[in-house]
Amino acid sequence: SLFPIRNVVLPYFFGKVTTAVNGRQSSDAGTLKRYAIILVVLWVVVVVLHSARSQLDAYFMPRLEDNVRQSAMQKVVRSHRRNFKEINTGEVNVKLYQLPDSAHWEFKYALNVVFPAILTLVSAFAIYFKSHVTLGVWYTMFCLLFALILYVMYVAMMRWFYRTQSSRHVLHAEIDDFLLNLFSVFANNSTA
Repeated sequence: SLFPIRNVVLPYFFGKVTTAVNGRQSSDAGTLKRYAIILVVLWVVVVVLHSARSQLDAYFMPRLEDNVRQSAMQKVVRSHRRNFKEINTGEVNVKLYQLPDSAHWEFKYALNVVFPAILTLVSAFAIYFKSHVTLGVWYTMFCLLFALILYVMYVAMMRWFYRTQSSRHVLHAEIDDFLLNLFSVFANNSTA
């Protein structure tokens, strides 16, 4: 949520200050003072929003991870309630271990990348249409083309990601099952 302020608004006002200092407005101390106050206020807003986001993460993320883990465990129990076949503990263990981290990563990605990108695109959309309709139309067409390319790339990457994760889950499950079987063999040999 800080991206538009740090990467769009602050550079805009830094440019205004530079223009005011170097340009014809250098004698106008009131303009320079106004821009300096705006910059200070924006930096305070950035610090406050960053602190609020950290507090939100500290409050929300443990609850999200706990909820994800509990929901997944309940789903495993429900799915095996009437199905008495042996549960592949290695695969279940790996998924239960990695699921909260995946949810955490996706939430952070949405918060730090997707949401700011949407805010930036909407702000630019409004600015371009306000300044010139043709520019706004071209910007809209560019954004739609870019969104289509991103969607195609997303679908391809998700296929690759699922194949990679499936291979990883199988590997972890095999290692876990091997170790469980090995412990059982050692336990049986030590009692015999």
